[in-house]
Amino acid sequence: MKEIKKPGCSMLGKLAVYDMKCGRNYTYCACLVPFLLIVFHCLIFRNNVVSMSVYSGTDWKASSADFLFCFMKGMPVFVIAGAQTRFEIPGSWLIFHWWPSFMISAYVIRNWKLQGGSVLLRVRSRGLWWLGKCIWSVINVFIYYIFLILMILIFSSFFGKLSFEIQPILHGLSAETSEKLLPQWLSVSAILLPFLISTGLVLTQLAFTICLNQAIGNIVTLVALITSAYLCDPILPGNCLMLLRSSSLIGAEGVTFGQGISAAFFMITAAIAAGLLYIRRYDVK
Repeated sequence: MKEIKKPGCSMLGKLAVYDMKCGRNYTYCACLVPFLLIVFHCLIFRNNVVSMSVYSGTDWKASSADFLFCFMKGMPVFVIAGAQTRFEIPGSWLIFHWWPSFMISAYVIRNWKLQGGSVLLRVRSRGLWWLGKCIWSVINVFIYYIFLILMILIFSSFFGKLSFEIQPILHGLSAETSEKLLPQWLSVSAILLPFLISTGLVLTQLAFTICLNQAIGNIVTLVALITSAYLCDPILPGNCLMLLRSSSLIGAEGVTFGQGISAAFFMITAAIAAGLLYIRRYDVK
C-alpha cells in the first residue's frame, strides 16, 4: 500500500505562490492608496518648507528622513484642555495603516468563499491553508512598506535631498530633539516597528474575518486605531504607529520600543493561534 505523505513545507510554499498569483490584483490596489497618500502628503509638506524658506530667508530643503518623519509622525498626545478642544484624527495616517488590513482580508474572504473548500481538500491540511494565508499577508505588508520607502526616496530626490538627517525645525520641534532624532531611531521607529504592528493588525483582522465576518474585522481594526489616536496607552497598538507618541521624544508618557515589540508579537501570535483553532474545526463542504 502506497504511503500518503503528509503535506509539509513544500505544500506551504506552493500555497504562498498560489496566493501571490491569485492575489496580485489586491496587492496592486493596496499599493495604489499609499502612492496617492504619500504624494499628497509630501507635496503639502514640501510647500510648507518652501513657505518657511521664503519667510525665514533660509533655503531649507527637506531630506528623505524629513519626508518619512512627516508622513509617519501621527499626532501628539491628545489632552482635553477645555470645551473648545477638538479631536481630529490624521486622515492619511488612519487610511495608510488600515488599508492593508482591508485589502488583505477582502482577498482572503473572497478566496475562502469561492475556492476555500476545494483548496482545503487538495491540501489535506487546514492548518497549512491558514499558515499560507498568514505568510501571504506578511509578504504583502512587507511589500507595502518597501513601496513606502521607495516612494519617499524618489520624492525626496526630486523635491528635496537624499539624506537621513532629520531637521527638527521643519517639524516644529525644538533643537534639543536633534540628539534623539538619529537615523537609527528613525529606521526602527518609523519602519521596523510600524511594519511589525501593521502585521499584527492585519493578522488580527484576518482572524476576525475568518472566525466571524469581514465587517467585524474591519470594525475591530478601525476602533483599535481610532482609540489609539485618542488615548496614549501601550496596550493600544496604534500608538506604536505614531512617531510623536514615542518615548524617545516625549519621555515616560510615550510608548517604548520594547512595549511596541511586545504588542506586535502578542497580536501576531494570538491571531495565528486563533485562526488555527478555528480552521481545524471547520467542516469542509
